[in-house]
This record gives sequence, structure tokens and C-alpha cells, in this order.
Amino acid sequence: MGIFTRKRTQAPSVPPMGSGRRLATDQPIEASLASLEEVVWSYREPQYPEMPAYFHAGWTWSSPDKPPDVVVCCFDHEDDFLLVTLWDAPDRPGIGIFPLGGGDDRLQGMPVIGHWKQRDRSLTSVGTIPHGSITLAAPAVPDGYAEELIGSKGFSPTERNVMTAWSVICEQFALKAVQFISSRDARAADRFIDACGPSGPAEAQRILDEFAAWDPAVLPYMQDIPPRIRALLLSMDDATLWQELTR
Repeated sequence: MGIFTRKRTQAPSVPPMGSGRRLATDQPIEASLASLEEVVWSYREPQYPEMPAYFHAGWTWSSPDKPPDVVVCCFDHEDDFLLVTLWDAPDRPGIGIFPLGGGDDRLQGMPVIGHWKQRDRSLTSVGTIPHGSITLAAPAVPDGYAEELIGSKGFSPTERNVMTAWSVICEQFALKAVQFISSRDARAADRFIDACGPSGPAEAQRILDEFAAWDPAVLPYMQDIPPRIRALLLSMDDATLWQELTR
């Protein structure tokens, strides 16, 4: 399923997603994700070679129904955010698609479903998933994130290399957050930077959690930060990070 899969908790003050379109398929989750990837890349080229088509989301589940096995998010043909839930099942696996906004009317105008059905002839619409079933949370920093990043460039996960990588990762996470915050409140951006602590996995997660707490409205647009920063750094062969590591 990739490395961006871990579920996160979230404060109850964050408003839940609206209703979602419910679909069923004969394909297993892995095949459905491959079809979704094809659909997304039919809309645009990846910004970086290692940029994924979809991102594993941070989420909480509030419905009495079984929670999804996998939750990802992506952007449609008009760069609008979509949350996609996938259930494994022995008969017909399920899929949910949640656009932003409220009201069931918005579920009727999603070309992504038709484009997905062109790649999966078994995909059928079977109703809706109620409002309030799922809520976005800050994305998780995966276990082994720094080690996997530097390993992709052939560097050993020595203590020094990993510490160096976390320093750059935390800096990049904070930079992405401050780009959002400073556009609305320069002083808040300064306070955010001042609050940054020693680099490491806990600090990287704290940056994402605090960014989400600053304004839950950013949650749809921050889900890609861990994979985006990974793809960005891997695309920069001359980045300072790679010059500072030892093999």
C-alpha cells in the first residue's frame, strides 16, 4: 500500500466531511488504486518524478459502519480535492468518493467517476455515504520516513545521516506551513517558526499537527506534504542534503 498509510487522531472541533458517493467494484483495493492513479495522471503530469497521484490521508471515522481499510486523497481534473475511501470485502469491495462542500447535489457532478468506470467496467454507483462519517486529520509522518528517503538515494541509515535528514525534513515541513500562514498572518508565521524544536520524527509530526490546528481549512491542502517533500528532495540531485550525507 505504500508508506503513507498510518491513521491519525484529530480534535473533535474539526468539521467532518459532507456526504460521499458510494460505489462497488469487483476489483481488489490494489487494482482500484492503480485505476485511480491512471485517472489522476490522465489529468496532469506529476510535478516531480517521485510524486504520487494520490496521498494517504489523515482521518477519523465516526460512522457505526465498518471503517475503510484505506483512505487516500487526490485532485480531480479541475484541481478540486477528493477524499477516497476503500473497503476490502470478499464479495464486492466498496469505494467512497467525498468532494469538499455539503449537500448531496454536489455528488452528481463528478467526472472522475465516469473516467474511473472507463478503466473498471465493474464499477457501479450504489448510493451515498452519510454526512459526518469521516473527518480529515493531519497526515501522519510514516515510520522510517527519513531512512526510506535517504535509502532511495543509496545512503546508509547511520545515526548521523538520519539526523541530518530529519533536520532538512523538518525545515521543509515548516516552510510549507509558513507559506500558508504568512499569507494571512505574518506574526503567526513568526510564532510558528519560533516554536520549532529539535529535529526528528516527533518534531515533524508536531509541525503538521500544529499547522492543522492553526486552521482546519488547510487540512485538504496539507495532506500531500510528506510525499511532496520526499518527491521534491529526491528530484534535487544537487540539494544540500545529499552533499552532507556519507555513504
